[in-house]
Amino acid sequence: LIPNLTERTKILSKWIVVAEECKRINNFNTIMAILAALGMVTISRLKITWRELPEKYKIFYESLESLMENKNNFKNYRNHLEKLQKPIFPY
Repeated sequence: LIPNLTERTKILSKWIVVAEECKRINNFNTIMAILAALGMVTISRLKITWRELPEKYKIFYESLESLMENKNNFKNYRNHLEKLQKPIFPY
């Protein structure tokens, strides 16, 4: 990990943007991989870094988590898939 808080925040923001772009191109497998990595204990415990993350990226992250949550057998994800046009790269 990078000791500089600003750099860590930029890197975290970048990965959230990558996940958002994956959503745009219907690549849900990579979204899940990114969310899994950001949810790892070593990353999720960086409380100061997450706190310093701009609000825009927090909203993106929360919407991605909501989309891919496993509640009700991935109900949000399945509903989203029904609205999409092919091709998609499913989870």
